[in-house]
Amino acid sequence: MAISWKTIPLGSRQKIFHFLLIVWLTVQYWGYLTQSLADFDLWGYLSFGRLWWEGRGFPYQDVFSYLPTKKLWVYHEWGTGALLYPVYTYLGEGGLQGLKYALGFMTVAWIYLTARCRGAHFGAVVLALFLIADPLAAGFPPLRAQAFTYFFFALFLLILENYRQTGKSLRLGTLVPLLWVWANLHGGFVAGLGLLGLYLLGEGLARRPVKPLLVVLILSLAATLANPYGFVYWRYLVEALSMPRPFIGEWHSVVGAWRQGLYVPNICFFLALAGATVLVFLSVRPGIAEGLVLGVTAGLGFLQVRHTVFFLICFAAYLPGYWTRIGSAWGERHPGLWSGRRRSWILAGLFLVLAADTIHFLYKYRFWEDSFALQTPSRREAGNAGHYYPRGAVEFLEAAGIKGNLLPRFEWGEHLTWRLHPRVRVGMDGRYETVFPPEICRDYFNFIFGRPGWQEFLSRYPHDLILINPEAPVAAALMNLSGWKVLYRDEDSLLLARDG
Repeated sequence: MAISWKTIPLGSRQKIFHFLLIVWLTVQYWGYLTQSLADFDLWGYLSFGRLWWEGRGFPYQDVFSYLPTKKLWVYHEWGTGALLYPVYTYLGEGGLQGLKYALGFMTVAWIYLTARCRGAHFGAVVLALFLIADPLAAGFPPLRAQAFTYFFFALFLLILENYRQTGKSLRLGTLVPLLWVWANLHGGFVAGLGLLGLYLLGEGLARRPVKPLLVVLILSLAATLANPYGFVYWRYLVEALSMPRPFIGEWHSVVGAWRQGLYVPNICFFLALAGATVLVFLSVRPGIAEGLVLGVTAGLGFLQVRHTVFFLICFAAYLPGYWTRIGSAWGERHPGLWSGRRRSWILAGLFLVLAADTIHFLYKYRFWEDSFALQTPSRREAGNAGHYYPRGAVEFLEAAGIKGNLLPRFEWGEHLTWRLHPRVRVGMDGRYETVFPPEICRDYFNFIFGRPGWQEFLSRYPHDLILINPEAPVAAALMNLSGWKVLYRDEDSLLLARDG
């Protein structure tokens, strides 16, 4: 007896189609997630991990730089460094990439479960996850501590929403140890406390019991103090979260980034989703808690581009439930819209689209090739990415066995420390607000941009080497500066050494 699509029971057909949707979404997301360009911050984590695992005691003072540093090095990502170093040592680049994939896919799993917990239709959840797949994956470069924050944020959202839907408070207690782990991996744990606070406020305004949430919030705050720095950790966080970072693009506001031509596609997408959320809420009245969470995360995303990921996570967790309600109401008003032959044709068309798109992604990303490798490209290899490494200069320094104090381009500092420490001490790097006093950071950037007083900064501290990109504003002046000579130059970098 021949088997046709019509002879397959409706429930089985739905399972087949759901499976195809999962395969399609997995290919899409994995394709986006396979970005293998090593983030500059990764090398700072590994340098800390090496210092901790191979040293004696906890490193409370910076040993990497020769410039004046703070008396206490409060490294809010210390746990990430302590974790990543043995992973890299024993499992190599593939271990780091594998951890990134695990965090990325588990984050999506938490979002999916949250949406389903809220009664969202399977197809609506898949659509929401498809919409955010690309920008969400961009939050998981190999490997930033923020990946842990997105993972825990989505997990917190699931646990809190489960409590809100069921009223069962037993699982809420798991948030306390989770927050302790989170706080020692990344300073972004304040997002978890904020989420708890918003749910507490939302439940209170809705006149529902808030005691369990209040108890968990108090215990979670106490748990954050179990860190290597105690209360000082919070003092640092208050300063770090409020300080301006004009030289780091992801910390710019939507308006500021737009004016500089940064992250324009991501900003447009974020604004489009925020606008779509407003339109949905004009037709379906939102719950107080999710309205607060979506409003606050959208506001944070508008103030600082790097925070748009929190809104994307909340969007995909909350909106599918509202879409499902709108779709059900529409279906009741138009009962013949999704029935009979029309349904078969729509499903057949969707199947062909998904199949073609999957093949396209497999061909475009080829994620089975080098998906577990880390890339540290030269400028030519990086192309338009704009994120490249001074490979030639680093190899030159290593081969020549050169020692001394090196003042680098800001983005390269942590990589240079990883490759050259302890023979070379590096003046400035991406840990700058955790290690250096504000006046040192100011003077350093004045030097890089060739602003008034840059020569004074150069003469005030014991710089032996300078490694910058040839287009840096100060580069031309340095090449003509008495007492300095070009030691190495290529299209990526310019290395100068002090005479004598």
